[in-house]
Amino acid sequence: MAVDIREPVKFVEEPNTHLKCPICRKCYEDPVINGNVNCGHTFCRGCTQNLDKCPIDSAPCDSDKLVLNRLVVGQINDLLIHCPYGLIQQNNEWIEDKSGCSEHLTLGTIDEHRKICQYVLVSCKNNKDCGKYRRQDLKNHLQNCRFNPCPNFMYGCDFRGLLSSIQQHVENCSLKSPSIYLERENKTLNKEVKCLKEKVIFLESGREELSSQLATLEQTVNIYFSSINGLQQKVEVLQCSNKSLSSIPTSPSSSPTNTTKFEQWEKPFQFKCIGTLRGHQEVVWCLTIYHGKLYSAGTDTVIKVWDLDALAKGCIDNLKGHKKRIHCSCVDGGYLYTAGDDLSIIQWNLASDSHKNSIIENAHDNTICSMLILSDHLFTSSFSLIKAKVWNIKTLTLKHSISGLNHWVRALALSPKKEWLYNGSNNAINIWDTATFESVSNIKHNLGSVYSLAVTRQYIIAGTFDQNIQLFDVKSGEKVFNLKGHFGAITGIVPSPSGKFLFSSSHDCIVQMWNLETFLPIQTLSRHQGSVNTLALYGNMLLTGSDDKEIKVGLIYLTHIS
Repeated sequence: MAVDIREPVKFVEEPNTHLKCPICRKCYEDPVINGNVNCGHTFCRGCTQNLDKCPIDSAPCDSDKLVLNRLVVGQINDLLIHCPYGLIQQNNEWIEDKSGCSEHLTLGTIDEHRKICQYVLVSCKNNKDCGKYRRQDLKNHLQNCRFNPCPNFMYGCDFRGLLSSIQQHVENCSLKSPSIYLERENKTLNKEVKCLKEKVIFLESGREELSSQLATLEQTVNIYFSSINGLQQKVEVLQCSNKSLSSIPTSPSSSPTNTTKFEQWEKPFQFKCIGTLRGHQEVVWCLTIYHGKLYSAGTDTVIKVWDLDALAKGCIDNLKGHKKRIHCSCVDGGYLYTAGDDLSIIQWNLASDSHKNSIIENAHDNTICSMLILSDHLFTSSFSLIKAKVWNIKTLTLKHSISGLNHWVRALALSPKKEWLYNGSNNAINIWDTATFESVSNIKHNLGSVYSLAVTRQYIIAGTFDQNIQLFDVKSGEKVFNLKGHFGAITGIVPSPSGKFLFSSSHDCIVQMWNLETFLPIQTLSRHQGSVNTLALYGNMLLTGSDDKEIKVGLIYLTHIS
């Protein structure tokens, strides 16, 4: 829900400064992002009404390009506040009313609380002129209300008064035996009954015909289901026997390695959706593959495990430990790492049946949005002031903090030989030495926030907020080409192991496949009903996760030309 602070609000604890509008200096109300690619700062929607340029970096501000900042909305909705019906205004300040509601609740649940709070002011149901009373006091008011209606008001009696007067009136009410009213009602009901009888006769005459048609349709459906089951079994057999289907662990934040087996895709070919993995109750944010198993996670805080060589089994395990949305994951050496809105990093032992885990609490002071592993080091990035950190995965202790970055770090990637770490932020791609953690270089640009990042032997590939995919030369850092085809921020990019092809996902609900030799789109996949947030490759299989709570499974097929 969009944050709307229009009634008295008093926070239990003062909100963090990153949740305050840089214009009004108050907690964000309906926070929106300046859509200008050179900016990306967040303000209250109301504060931007007469805003021509960003007060922080002077970038142009266009009210037609404002985008709701869902991440900030979620954080504000989690803030604890005093119940508005437990506050009283004194000296232009809202203070606690000792006679009011003492509940503490999150801002996002205020509507639910309002339905049950006994201190909410409600109107008298008998007459609005009586005024408003606290819900807990309404019953006492009704006992003394002088507008209580006669029990026979439905028959036309307009007498009103105190409950004691009503009891005396009922004894002599002229409508106590409403025979005239009942006679009129009986005539109306008789007409309706006659009409209904005629409809029943008509429906009964067609019931047998419909029953016969239904039986025929059921037989046809059963035949189709039998055919589908047979085809599904054949697909699984072909997948298992397909020698080219290799287990290649790939994630949106990692780059191909020297030991990765290159794909054997001979054009023309295309990916076809062969199934949907359902089970998540909320948005799917990240996918990670390890030894033929898919680990998916998102807003419902549950990590689901799927066997990619036996998809018909459905979800085979659930890992639970996070308290809020899981935003990113990575895997190495038999351990899965996950992180997100609860600020913790959890290490899961995949070799153990119990998946015993270890936790780093408060790893960052804001949402952890990207992570990857190199040797004994875990790199994480977040929306906090210290944007990136390096952890020792053996001891789960902090080894180094990377600061001095100009903006949130949404994406991380490694060079093919693992000697460089790349991070994408607003209008910049920074390059670090993975051995010394020292800054090596940076690529400045004016393309806005980098939402996704990948590195091949030829290109540094950045998916940006401005709906484009930018290619830079991996050696010189010079811009090479701009891939256009999406109509939303680029949420994920995954190159094929050979670096010849690229897959991209976006808020526009589609996945694009590109030829990096010709810079042309090859195929558009549009099977999702919401933003596609993550994608991963497993041999000849493409998996995508979305806002629609589903994971689509695509498989490569040769396109025969007659």
